[in-house]
Amino acid sequence: MGNEVQRCFSRPGRPVENGFIESFNGRLRDECLNVEWFSSLEDARQKLAKFRQHYNHQPLHSALADRTPAAFAELHRLGEGKASTSLGRASHAAKRAFTAQTL
Repeated sequence: MGNEVQRCFSRPGRPVENGFIESFNGRLRDECLNVEWFSSLEDARQKLAKFRQHYNHQPLHSALADRTPAAFAELHRLGEGKASTSLGRASHAAKRAFTAQTL
């Protein structure tokens, strides 16, 4: 490739290299995948959509200064994203909102 783009992946077995997604993956597994039984692809889509809705709009996340991911992302969109979170991770925390539309 002539554009000098370099791929960078987390190494297997090194969850600290991408702690945000590892945290989300654990929550998805514990709160959805381990407790639901999917009878079809459509059933899986519906249950994962319900989980995504709950994750983004219901629980307050301490890493987002006790906001929901959707509320924090909206602040970021409105240009108020410079307001720090309780841990000062405003730029990374906005990535937590689970927005995958297809599975």
